[in-house]
Amino acid sequence: MNPIKKNIPFSNVLFPFLMTFKDQKMPENELPDHIHDWHEIIYVYDGTGTFFIDKSFHTMEKGNFFFIPRNTIHRAMPDISNPVTSTAVFFSKFVLGTESFGDYMTVRGVMEEWEKKRGYKILLSSEQQHFVEEKLDTIQRGILNQDFGYRQSIVLELQIILLQLCQSVFKCGADGSGTSGITGSPGLELALQYIDTHLTETIYLNDLSPLANMSPPYFSRVFKQMIGLTLTEYITTKRIVRAKEYLEKTDEKIFLVAENCGFTSLPHFHRTFLKYAGLTPGSYRKIKH
Repeated sequence: MNPIKKNIPFSNVLFPFLMTFKDQKMPENELPDHIHDWHEIIYVYDGTGTFFIDKSFHTMEKGNFFFIPRNTIHRAMPDISNPVTSTAVFFSKFVLGTESFGDYMTVRGVMEEWEKKRGYKILLSSEQQHFVEEKLDTIQRGILNQDFGYRQSIVLELQIILLQLCQSVFKCGADGSGTSGITGSPGLELALQYIDTHLTETIYLNDLSPLANMSPPYFSRVFKQMIGLTLTEYITTKRIVRAKEYLEKTDEKIFLVAENCGFTSLPHFHRTFLKYAGLTPGSYRKIKH
């Protein structure tokens, strides 16, 4: 299977924002690994679990705040006995605006800096938890009441949350040391890091299993169990994500994008990109560039 490309059912295409408020996450209802074209933030009110994001595992517990950039592979695994209750917000970067007001960068620019730091998880203080919960409550009231100007109010509240927490990340750093609590995950994370830095090369199972201190067959089973994808599916998805970045941010010829992302031929790249992204590379660039 491919990682699920989650479609966000925005009620208004001119206002790409959606919030799932105080939802209890049961293991049987969670999606396997998935990606989407929208940023996502998650605040945890209660419960415990494990969150796989990109190439690392993080514990989930009360007071955790997660930022998941667009096109990032992720998978929530709530505990059966103590499922997570959380609020998730999906939004396009375009709702954040481009005004700088004389400051050193825009709200969107702050988000991009946060994305570069890979600050997926923040451990909020009690004061920060109260602040975030209050803002999310305000957004939920706006969604329910839909008073005049409520969309603008929602955007302002979201901007305040992001700015406050981005400042915390820049001052103190984010917690990137989350663990899955499952034996062998540090070795698995080493294998994931290896994949990330060797995407332009042919990656073999025998390159990865020693990093996790596992036999190749056992590594394959653990990888599928923890990540939700086979090794081949995961590597291909990572290459497609990187190709999207090249197509959006550079003017490189498509055959060079294919080479830089580890595809052995241009036809193979076209077929695979179409399968995973739903568009040809050229069409994707026209839309996103």
